[in-house]
Amino acid sequence: MLTEEMLATTMDCIKGVKRFILVGDHRQLPPIGAGRPFVDIIQYLKPEGIDTAFPRMGKGYAELTIKRRQGGAKREDLQLAEWFSGEALEPGADSIINQILTKPNSTYLRLEHWENESDFDQLFEKVLVEELGLDAIDDVQTFNQTLGSSDGRYFNNTNQANYFGIEPSVNKVESWQILSPIREKPFGVKAINRKIHQQFRKDKVEYAIKGIKRSFTKKSF
Repeated sequence: MLTEEMLATTMDCIKGVKRFILVGDHRQLPPIGAGRPFVDIIQYLKPEGIDTAFPRMGKGYAELTIKRRQGGAKREDLQLAEWFSGEALEPGADSIINQILTKPNSTYLRLEHWENESDFDQLFEKVLVEELGLDAIDDVQTFNQTLGSSDGRYFNNTNQANYFGIEPSVNKVESWQILSPIREKPFGVKAINRKIHQQFRKDKVEYAIKGIKRSFTKKSF
């Protein structure tokens, strides 16, 4: 998910390299920013007729053909993602469309829609409460526990966890994620990140602001 700036900066920072090997999935969500250089590189290097060849190899190009996402499981979310891969669909791929029309909320897939910005805010809170098992949108304690806090307030590092015989907080840091393909608007990464901070990290933000103010006060003398 590199932008053009990210890839250019990476190459500028590495000196004395004769070969760059880029590894990734060109079918994933596009980067949030300018360009999609990895996809463009793949399209440039991709040999003609590679989709029907085996193994899928060419000059400067190699592609895996066995799907290993989520351990190769046949999940609803992965089936739906195939429709946006740009590749030829497997027989029966349209079954997922019928499924989400009749059952839009399943184990691995949930579809919601909204009409305006106000609708999104309310729906976003509703989904957070239901998916994370919160008592309400102000249930900060449970929210923290879903991310690895042992008591709903403090997050223990590995050394602390080993000392007290509990699970390190880092083990749950990726238990769930919020992703958005856009940067701006109420449903973009900026607004969502700000909303999460205001809702669940309000005390930390206030503490940080007070620390900055104290720092400026000391410097003023």
